[in-house]
Amino acid sequence: MQAALIPLLEDREFAVLPVIRVNAGAAGSGANRYLRSAILALEEGFPAAEQLPVEDLESLDLTAYLSRRIPPDEDALLIFDQFEEILTLDPTDITAKHAFFEAIGRTLRERRYWALFSMREDYVAALEPYLRHMPNRLDVRFRLDLLSVEGARQALHEPPREVGVTFEANAVNRLIDDLRRVNVQRPDGTIEEQLGPHVEPVQLQVLGLRIWSGLAPDATTISNADVAAAGDVNQALGDYYADCVKAVAVNGVSERTVRTWFDRELITPQGVRGQVLQGQGTSAGLENTAIRALVDAYLVRAEPRRGATWFELAHDRLITPVRAGNSAWFAANLSTLQRQADLWDRQGRPNGLLLRGDTLQEAERWAAANSAMLTPVEQDFLELCRQAKRQAERIRNLAIGATILAIAASLAFVTALWFFNRAEEQRRLAEQNARLSRSRELAAAAVNSLPTDPQHSLLLSLAAIDTTQAAGEPVTPEAQQALYQAVQLNRLERELRGHTAGLRAVAYSPDGTTIATTGAMVRCGSGMRPTAARMRCLKVTPTRCML
Repeated sequence: MQAALIPLLEDREFAVLPVIRVNAGAAGSGANRYLRSAILALEEGFPAAEQLPVEDLESLDLTAYLSRRIPPDEDALLIFDQFEEILTLDPTDITAKHAFFEAIGRTLRERRYWALFSMREDYVAALEPYLRHMPNRLDVRFRLDLLSVEGARQALHEPPREVGVTFEANAVNRLIDDLRRVNVQRPDGTIEEQLGPHVEPVQLQVLGLRIWSGLAPDATTISNADVAAAGDVNQALGDYYADCVKAVAVNGVSERTVRTWFDRELITPQGVRGQVLQGQGTSAGLENTAIRALVDAYLVRAEPRRGATWFELAHDRLITPVRAGNSAWFAANLSTLQRQADLWDRQGRPNGLLLRGDTLQEAERWAAANSAMLTPVEQDFLELCRQAKRQAERIRNLAIGATILAIAASLAFVTALWFFNRAEEQRRLAEQNARLSRSRELAAAAVNSLPTDPQHSLLLSLAAIDTTQAAGEPVTPEAQQALYQAVQLNRLERELRGHTAGLRAVAYSPDGTTIATTGAMVRCGSGMRPTAARMRCLKVTPTRCML
């Protein structure tokens, strides 16, 4: 309509009025909302100083308004764009819809008024109940298809040709094939990329303008090299997406919010287009005014269905450049805290993704300097990170305390053991010294008793030996010498069998039952050899020793 039809009708001296939309909102006092919206749209085509007061417009129907604005000798064309809105805005407002069509019908019965209705073909059948109000029941129709592959070729070939530039056929085909790629889900659920039958005009325009801007002033041919020099399709569409997002973000909506809305709401994790139901004021977190600007930029499509409007990405071909552009922007403009919080939230908020150590300290410093930028998700994430940090510190402190206590306990045990061993050693040493002193005392008493009581001296010397030997300690020389002298003085060596000479040595067995003596020689057959003879004490008493 804008490119060909309106200029053609103006050449034929039609008064082509401003394009009409019937979505201007609720009606005023007593006015039909659709008719009021149409009149307001027409009035906006006049300079502000010439526009009629809204109060005057409220009292006019469409025919009366046109009579005031259109000279009697002119034919006027009314253009209703996106006319399916008459059906989707309020499916229950049947009476107002009939009243609107009745008003349009009265106007079109005057031969100098014409009307063109542009709407989606899937809503054409729903107009049937209202067509009886129209003069010709809208029988004259033309189906404007989507831009086909052949139409896209003409759109690329013809404008350059008019200024003497040829677009090579293989370069055109390469560009169109890249633009018409769509994602198709197979029966097994996998997504397959295929070549679709149509091309989005806005994407074709973006790529064509990018290529044209990169040509040399004297160029006469657009080749594959020129297409390649302009960058790939993803880059071109990504740049267009970035420019549109920046334009929308100027009006009070952050660029991050818009990009997140595309990334999380319009594209599913499987990499296909998702849909967002229009809400009151905002839709899935983005203001509807911003969404409408994105619709006007052909990045988003508004899909009215069963009384509700759904928003979706305009084309599958935008998925890859949008995701790539968002990923690069998030990496360049978001802090570690923001990126990690988003990942944590999308993966179900697992504790394993919480920040720790130096990374958490850096995140806390950033949050302190940018507290106004934190989203609720980021605030929750940071608080949980801090809680985990405090818990880890408590566990670490407890572990350190337990370690200190264990070390202290070990030191106390070692110290106590050392003191115990030292005391035990001192006790043993004291006992040993006491036994040695007692043994010497007994040995001295034995020697002193030899002249007066040899038998008692023998017993004392045996007791001196017992004192140390029974404890496993070596016999003192004093005790050994006392026993020797006692045995000699008591003449016991003469009574020991096998001795041929005097007593050479005396020993007392550890079990206290045997005294061993050694003489000089002992007879054995035809020869002589040293030997030892034993004297058994059958009973040792404090008064005598029986042999």
